[in-house]
Amino acid sequence: MKKSGPPVPNRRFPGYENVYMDNDTSGIVKPIVTSPAKSSEDLKLAKVKLLRQSSSGNERNLFRPEPFNNDYEQIHAMPSPAERLFSEPDDVTFQKINRIQAEEQLSNQPMGTYLIRTSGKGTKKGYALSIKSVGDQNIFDHYKIIKDHSGYYIEDEYKYKSFQQLIHQYQLEKQPVLSAQLLYPLITKGSFKRIFDARLFDKEDVQLSNTVGKGEYGQVYAGQLVSSNAKIAAKEINLPLRNNTGEIMPVRLNLFSEIRLLAKLSKTKENSKNIVQHFGIIYSPGNNLKIIEELMEGGSLLDALKTHGRQYLQNSKLISYCKQIASGLLYLKKNQIIHRDIAARNIFLSKNLDIAKIGDFGLAITTTEIATLPRDIDTLLASKIAVKWTAPEALKNAKYSFKSDVWSFGILIWEMWSYGRSPYRKTLVENVLNQIIEINLRCEIPEATNSSNQMPRELMYILSSNSRTMWSLLPEERISIEDALEIIQNIH
Repeated sequence: MKKSGPPVPNRRFPGYENVYMDNDTSGIVKPIVTSPAKSSEDLKLAKVKLLRQSSSGNERNLFRPEPFNNDYEQIHAMPSPAERLFSEPDDVTFQKINRIQAEEQLSNQPMGTYLIRTSGKGTKKGYALSIKSVGDQNIFDHYKIIKDHSGYYIEDEYKYKSFQQLIHQYQLEKQPVLSAQLLYPLITKGSFKRIFDARLFDKEDVQLSNTVGKGEYGQVYAGQLVSSNAKIAAKEINLPLRNNTGEIMPVRLNLFSEIRLLAKLSKTKENSKNIVQHFGIIYSPGNNLKIIEELMEGGSLLDALKTHGRQYLQNSKLISYCKQIASGLLYLKKNQIIHRDIAARNIFLSKNLDIAKIGDFGLAITTTEIATLPRDIDTLLASKIAVKWTAPEALKNAKYSFKSDVWSFGILIWEMWSYGRSPYRKTLVENVLNQIIEINLRCEIPEATNSSNQMPRELMYILSSNSRTMWSLLPEERISIEDALEIIQNIH
């Protein structure tokens, strides 16, 4: 056995320069604190936030300090609890692979790519977090994840109810306590299917052609699936993600509603003809993320209203759109999805302009997620709400419901018969909410040039502030989407 050499300075982790890694080859990694802790802050720094892969190939727990005295002391790894509860994790990165296989998968990935995997065998079976720690070198770190009756944890004082919560919390660390920031989940087709019930495409599965628009995170491309020649749109999300100050942000797939809701949006072909079908994503850590969905060659309803106008889009066509959109909203309600951005710009038409489908689910949320979605994600989504299309209770108290989508549907109907005008044109955005509540502000019924584009009386009534209409001030007094659809279907 080789003799132990001098301690090796920990230069990879700023703030922990006083912690050295003993290069003892006995199979147990032993960090050494070079000076005793004299304050709570020293004690915090002395806690080594790093799990190193031991030479014996076993994952170790995060190190914890023993009580300090005036002599130099070693900090030993805490033992794992005897009781382990082994179940299928809820994180999309989870794979049933060993350490060597994890390192093989991470080897060609950028720094900060990570996965959760199985660890140990038999009665010692558990979980580990594996990270690519250095971008230009194949250096990896492995952290044992303990699961007991109180939750999941890497550090015993920080326990979480799920793998997703654990990963999320470490991603939020301003100064990462792990060997690298958790930036890019490494996922497989099987793990993506298990969590999102949709397809993870290889880059070669999709053939892209021209750019058809620009989204919030990047370009939107037209293309087709190589296997079926089905026409698709690919919404690009530029990687790496950056915040307003230019810092690289972690990729969290559940940040994107159209990915988070894929399980329901990918089944619409069988269940609803009026929702844009979503197929899956293309993803490569650090450089490629695209959402793949059905291509609607007629473009947005808003563009059609402005370009084709009253000559082509007359009452019969607009009423047909109303029926289709209401049917789509009913499908969303049955699947507990609140769209939160119903507007003409987010309705998409077929090439012959006969079929209308609800699309752009970037702000959508389910009724369950209203209570469970991480606050920072929901705050980010809510900050992008279009004020003039949004119900007053949502603007005032962030109370979103199927009834708030009904209010927005009313604005959409008004857009159709005004042929693409913006609502409340004479009112500043910052004054809209107060005037809706205080002076009963509502959009005026658009004037018609002839009977072929005159809004039907039935729609005129439900576009008012009366009780049991789309624009009733109180959501409990507002008409339901079921009743609205019945009224629209009876228009002749």
